[in-house]
Amino acid sequence: MLGKTDEMIKMPLFLSHWDATVPVFIPVDVLEDLKSHHLMGVRFLYDCFRKDQKGAILNHENDMNFQIQVSAFFNALSTSVTSKSPVLILSSEKFINAWHYHLTIHGGYDVTILSSKNCKDILLGETHKIIVSTVDNTSLLREIKEVDFFSVVVDEFDLVATKLIIKQLKGQFNIGLTTRNFLKCPDQKLFWTMLSWSNPGVVGKLGDFCIEDSNHLINLRNPYRTWWQRLTWKFCDTFKVPSDEEQKQYKAQLQKWSRQHTDTYLQEKPVRTTRTSRKAASKSVKIEVERKCKEEPMQDVIEENKDVKKEMLQNDSNDLYNTSRNKEDIFTETHNPSQNTKDILNPHTLFTESPCKDDSSNQNNSQNSNSSQDTIVYEQENFPSNSDDENPILSSIISSNSNLMSFDECKNKYYMNVDEDEDILSSIIKN
Repeated sequence: MLGKTDEMIKMPLFLSHWDATVPVFIPVDVLEDLKSHHLMGVRFLYDCFRKDQKGAILNHENDMNFQIQVSAFFNALSTSVTSKSPVLILSSEKFINAWHYHLTIHGGYDVTILSSKNCKDILLGETHKIIVSTVDNTSLLREIKEVDFFSVVVDEFDLVATKLIIKQLKGQFNIGLTTRNFLKCPDQKLFWTMLSWSNPGVVGKLGDFCIEDSNHLINLRNPYRTWWQRLTWKFCDTFKVPSDEEQKQYKAQLQKWSRQHTDTYLQEKPVRTTRTSRKAASKSVKIEVERKCKEEPMQDVIEENKDVKKEMLQNDSNDLYNTSRNKEDIFTETHNPSQNTKDILNPHTLFTESPCKDDSSNQNNSQNSNSSQDTIVYEQENFPSNSDDENPILSSIISSNSNLMSFDECKNKYYMNVDEDEDILSSIIKN
């Protein structure tokens, strides 16, 4: 019996009929490392493939080692995996080394880590049968999404199922791997998304699926076992959790493999800019600019600013005078631009050149006046003609500029008697 048992162990495990035209089997050297729960996963994948399904989901507990199961499955289907129809493995960075180890040892393939150097060769279908990449390497994954993959395998599928790049990458046979317990952590939309990706159209629309799934859960039915395999350590007695010693040995093997193949599976990490990094970059730029400004003061700019300030002060002083003269409630005037401002504001000139009541006399006076001077016209509405105080017209003109003389000074200097000129003021106001 022992001899027969030894001979049986040395025989390969046929997944297809042993007399098939192209037999599908697991080699003896790979079979020696597989345990009962590994074999159940490999058989489930092959049964889904044999039934012409578009994919399958493996939902196992932790430490059941998805990598060795999938590697053994592709070893059995080595005739279907070609460079024209390669296999794409998408994983997180922490499992890249484990995938590289098992696909090489138990899959029998030369594994290619996706990078910008081999991206063109993959598109041309040259030599690369197994391609491994991280899910974050989206820029390169977009370039190869048009490749006719034999299979797309997504590790930790429940964490990345909603990503756009995952929806765009599909093969002839899709495999999703997850350890999430949907009975303890239910999520109908995520559950529907994963099933729809592996086998499009089998679960219908989301709204209808949620109603049917709730009904199945109440009646303890599992209609998804055709596409979804759930395994736990309590499934049967032959399932044994790896001991601490076995776990240490397994980790030591992976570490040794990592040291030997560091250059092989190191891939180009994508540059990811976050909001925090952008803020830090802008802050460093501001600090650098401030440092340069302290070291090299901008003297030219400072001098230019001084000149501008001087010019603005001069303009402000001129605007102050022009604003007071242009008020509508005082007067409007037309004069010769060459005439001196002091002459215009001379109170004696204002009254000696004022227009008369008679239009004919006004015309004669204008003809006898100097041709270089223009006629000055004053306008004021509702202005009192009889006042014992200062003359309002002269006061408004004189107060517009602090350099001008006061009303009493002008009256004493030019010997003007306001009481005698009351008629003249009245005629000015009426006209």
